[in-house]
Amino acid sequence: MKKKYYTIELLRFFSSLGVIFFHYKAGFAWNKGFVSNENLTNTLPLYEYLNILYNYGFYGVQFFFAISGFVFSHIYLNKNRLISSKEFFINRFARLYPLHFATLVILIFYKFIDPDFINQNFNLVKGTYFDFYHFFLNIFFIHSWGFEKGWSFNPPSWSISVEIGVYIIFFLFISFLKTYKIKLSLAIVVLLFIFYKIPSLHFKYSEFILLFFIGVAVNQLKEKIKGNTVLILSVIFLCISFYGRNFKILLFCPSLLIIGVIMDNYVNNSNVKNLFSFLGNTTYSLYLLHYPFMFIFLWLETRYIFFKDFYQNYFFFLFYLSSLVAISASSFYFFERPFNQKIRAKFL
Repeated sequence: MKKKYYTIELLRFFSSLGVIFFHYKAGFAWNKGFVSNENLTNTLPLYEYLNILYNYGFYGVQFFFAISGFVFSHIYLNKNRLISSKEFFINRFARLYPLHFATLVILIFYKFIDPDFINQNFNLVKGTYFDFYHFFLNIFFIHSWGFEKGWSFNPPSWSISVEIGVYIIFFLFISFLKTYKIKLSLAIVVLLFIFYKIPSLHFKYSEFILLFFIGVAVNQLKEKIKGNTVLILSVIFLCISFYGRNFKILLFCPSLLIIGVIMDNYVNNSNVKNLFSFLGNTTYSLYLLHYPFMFIFLWLETRYIFFKDFYQNYFFFLFYLSSLVAISASSFYFFERPFNQKIRAKFL
């Protein structure tokens, strides 16, 4: 079994980067109110070249789910043995929870430093919450399971909460997926697609669950995914996903995944593999830390005239992105991975 798909690691990184670009616009430029696209051209660095990331980067979240399905299928459905519930959930807890908890602590620290600033950003007008009830939901990673009143604490973590729910569904199906393989995966995808398309059956996160199992199906079809014909068709479908009035995420995700799988066969240089792996390792940190990091500059803007409209500065833009990558890499190697190893060593 192939140990790792390095191109998938790179795609994970760019998905996270897309979300960061979108939140750069939403968190900074739109912080005081809506700004039209015409004005964004004059306010956001390199907007004329990066407007796709600024405007559609949030689709990186959807692609995360497709990647997760692909990776989970690759790891767990190709094992000779059936993984136990203890091992499965401790592995997930060890990987996801330490940094999630750390971001909660950071945001609570902000509350002690400047309560008024937190109250300005978490209130009924914005539909965001910073209270004990939502802290409780966040502690148990269930803050996007329908119990919530709105976004709370570290808003980007909503998708991680949903992913955990999808992980539970995946675990319940593992033995069946190992037995019936691609037939069951495709059956689940078709069923979820019906739920997604029929308004009376559609539910809030049906798209994300569907994309996860699309990722599972792509992985199980990977032996058939090869050759120039498949690559050309995938590129064509990828282009079609941008055509028309609506972006076609259900066409975009599998097409890009298939392209990634095929192109991985051409990644042979060890330095390139290490780079892609390094970038992939920063993904979770980038996703969870960029919001607390953003808060630092929003707070500075409220205190010092020097920081007024700071986000429009090209040097700040480069500093912000490079600092995020550096902080995220440090988080992975000095915080996340050590905690991951300690938790697994203690409980497995």
